[in-house]
Amino acid sequence: MSNLCGFIGTVDSTASESALKHLYGVIEHHSDCVTLQNTNSTIIAQRSNTVRFFRNADATIVVVGHINGPHRQYREPMEGLLAAYRRVGPSFLEDCSGQFAVIILLSGVQHAFVGVDRLASVPLFYQTYEKGILFSTLNLDDTGNSEQKLLNLLYFNSGLISNDAKALRPGQAVVWRDGVATPHFYWRANMHGASPAGSFKQREILFKKHLQRATNRYGGRPQVGVLVGEDSPSVYLANILAAQHLSQPLPLFSVDYQGRPTQIRGLEAPSDTPGFNHYRIEVSPEHFIHSLTKATKVLRAPIGYLPALNALFASELCMKNGLNTLLSAQGCKTLFLHSSRYAIRSWGIGGWLMKSWLNVWQSASSLDENLLNAAESGHWLERLGLDSVFTPSFLENCDLEQPKGRLLDTFREANCQTTLGKLQAVNLEHNLSTCQLANYRLVSQVSGISFFFPYLSSKLIAFSLGLKDSWKIDLGRHQAFITRLLSEELSELSYEHTAAPLGLWLHSDPQFKAWVDKLICSMKSHNIFNLSFLDHIIQKGGHELSPHSQDKVLWLLISFALWLELESEHLDKTMKTSLQSKRTIQIA
Repeated sequence: MSNLCGFIGTVDSTASESALKHLYGVIEHHSDCVTLQNTNSTIIAQRSNTVRFFRNADATIVVVGHINGPHRQYREPMEGLLAAYRRVGPSFLEDCSGQFAVIILLSGVQHAFVGVDRLASVPLFYQTYEKGILFSTLNLDDTGNSEQKLLNLLYFNSGLISNDAKALRPGQAVVWRDGVATPHFYWRANMHGASPAGSFKQREILFKKHLQRATNRYGGRPQVGVLVGEDSPSVYLANILAAQHLSQPLPLFSVDYQGRPTQIRGLEAPSDTPGFNHYRIEVSPEHFIHSLTKATKVLRAPIGYLPALNALFASELCMKNGLNTLLSAQGCKTLFLHSSRYAIRSWGIGGWLMKSWLNVWQSASSLDENLLNAAESGHWLERLGLDSVFTPSFLENCDLEQPKGRLLDTFREANCQTTLGKLQAVNLEHNLSTCQLANYRLVSQVSGISFFFPYLSSKLIAFSLGLKDSWKIDLGRHQAFITRLLSEELSELSYEHTAAPLGLWLHSDPQFKAWVDKLICSMKSHNIFNLSFLDHIIQKGGHELSPHSQDKVLWLLISFALWLELESEHLDKTMKTSLQSKRTIQIA
């Protein structure tokens, strides 16, 4: 056992005090010599003897309590810790003879990162790279597993207590749970509504500032690591910025079932144009799905809420290995089941799966012949092992509007008992042209590859089930319905400050922005709808929209572009080839 030194800062809150008392018991039980100071963070800076707690210890753990509440309640611990740092100056960490770690206790993750940003903005973390850093968050919402999580954190991740080969080596960074950590550079780009960083441009300026500070201090560009399984969109922003300002490959970390971080390999540095589509993951589909499902179990979060970054990797693997190869791995049923249930209610994996279809259509040379055969023969869901999941009983229990209308009747008429593959004999055109918006959302939920535009998803599932002859759309006959559908979707847009990564495309990819501008003009020329703010989007490029609103706009635009394509020809091998060879998406 080790001589473990704990430096505790907390707030006056029942949740945090309870978590810390539990933490005390765990540390005392698993350490020979424990020195703990339980003090309110507001008076930490007034204690002249705080530095002695960092001396003569094999490991120093800084524990900061957070609660999910107003800023003042969870800002205090960080302010107290920073005040203590400023009081003792550069010797703050030099007095620590052993390993150094920071654990953030969370009773809620949505608002807990303002303090993390503040802590990462000072040289405290930069000075720890020679000793090694463990920066972690420990979610104590589930008190039943909090002790095991802590022990995993201490034993497996940091080596703070054990003295074996798992101990941190000088210059080694360890990442666990939420965050991006490196040996001498830590960046948390907060994209929550409570973020003090502000707009994307402000965050980029802040990123450059931190990057330059670390570069000046250590004489070289730092590395940036990304943790797969992160349930905050912050890492996407960090990746975009890193792609623009760093030249090294970006390390990718996964999490196994014991909470241990594993670097599974790196991402290639992006090419000339910054953007998500330039990343290529170097890991087998089986390993990726295995890591993703394991991380989901550790994080205790539905996979539908996992970030778009995960599905981006999935889309790249779709292009590289064929969709059937990726989704034949163990865990794909869980992946699609959760995404189909939650994608409509979040900015999660569903939207990026739709993006993966765009990538696949434009990369016909990378498609597996078995994938094409499976899609054309109507055995798509069966190939994925989902035919036993999306049953009539499952559809009837979906949390959607009532009545479900004629679409469910179609399912019943198809006598679909065990598989939706039998629907390939059903012509859905009449039902799809008359059913209510809720029914389109129902089809979207079944497809598992939809986002904000259910109408397109109806076509996608039709294609998936081999219903090629049912998706020819008569523009004149359906113009009123399409206009109403798009208007209802766009009427929900707002300028609220919510987080969604897809809106960043307008900033990070000039070619995509130009494509969006052309497409908006095309939509107006087709008189699909006429809303005044389209002019605003064209003039401003969508920059003043909130990320959430940009997200919806982008998917509506992409949906309409595909709708124009599907007006003129079927989506078969010939169309895939033509998409790749002569155009991306032509606009009238």
